[in-house]
Amino acid sequence: MIERTRPLGEADAHQLRRTARRLSLQIAVVMAAVVAIVGATAFGLVAASLSRATDQELTSVRDDARGDELGAGTYVIREHEGTFTAAEDLPTGLPDEDALDRVQAGEQRVDTRVEADGHRYVVRTSRGEGEIVQVAIDTRGNREQLQRVGAALGIGGIAGVVVAALVADRLARRAMRPLADALARQRRFVADAGHELRTPLTLLSTRVQILRRRRERESDPEATDREIAAIQQDAASLTALLEELLEAADDREVELEDVDLRALAEAALDSAGAEAERAGVELRLAGDSAVHVRATTVGVRRIVQSLLANALDHTRSRVELHVSTGPRGGVLRIADDGPGFPAGDAVFERFASQRSGEASRHHYGLGLSLVADVVRRLEGEVRIDRSAPGGVIEVTLPPAP
Repeated sequence: MIERTRPLGEADAHQLRRTARRLSLQIAVVMAAVVAIVGATAFGLVAASLSRATDQELTSVRDDARGDELGAGTYVIREHEGTFTAAEDLPTGLPDEDALDRVQAGEQRVDTRVEADGHRYVVRTSRGEGEIVQVAIDTRGNREQLQRVGAALGIGGIAGVVVAALVADRLARRAMRPLADALARQRRFVADAGHELRTPLTLLSTRVQILRRRRERESDPEATDREIAAIQQDAASLTALLEELLEAADDREVELEDVDLRALAEAALDSAGAEAERAGVELRLAGDSAVHVRATTVGVRRIVQSLLANALDHTRSRVELHVSTGPRGGVLRIADDGPGFPAGDAVFERFASQRSGEASRHHYGLGLSLVADVVRRLEGEVRIDRSAPGGVIEVTLPPAP
């Protein structure tokens, strides 16, 4: 069944758009926080790794290096009995004399940072065998590497947040779409129900006014009795419509059981026998003697009664119920010799005009919609057979285990 819905009102649409934007913004904020944490962690790990590598290089140069073995930006100063030995291109600011004095005073190792000739150096001063050795390494390479890592993490993080925000916005809009459809259906249901309920209520009010005037005259007791009976009939129709509205709005899950489709079809025919006789309609039941389906007794009874009521509304002289077992479960087929159904799926919409021609009694347009809803809940299928003359509806329900 295809159920069409009218667009939402501007207020509802605006509220749903706000909700979607708020949801996407929240997701983007969470993603930004995650990206920031991951980026900071990665940056910290890289910085720690570079620091360890520098520390190992300081130790390696201290123990093994000689003048021609030093890399660019690495300097070794040796002090032995007041004599300093160092490279000729030693930057201004090296050696770190304060660190040398501290080691001479008794400290085993002193790590410092020194700025010389516009470069920053990490300096380790330690006591060796009969001499003091000071190793200075330029940290520019480490800083440049950290800058590249930071830039990559920043660009990647921003791009990730932007992509996440776009994806979140799309997902949020998609998540809001079923809610928008449900809200539109609810608005439509309430509006149509209110419009449809107005008809029987107006009839009741009119009949009561007529009855009051006739009671004042008391000139036609039989007409008064007919009006009372009509009021009772309208009240019963209104009650049935309200029950259908409540059932159509109830979307709770139901517990399925083994149901005898044939037995419920027979019971429905017995209940409708008197009405069919008054209308001059012949009722027939054919098919298998016992057909069991996996459904609910209340649901199947509602399906049979609604389809039978629809057929009686529009038939000319005959209604036939056929119950059988098909490849996909139990099949209920109801056929009448009325005008048939229009093209399309609109006949299964609530309050749709289901047939051409005039009905023989008041019918408020919820029957086939309710049938489609109940069949859907029971995981069955309902369809209109337009290849046969008249109006033919076929319902298939899952077989009983």
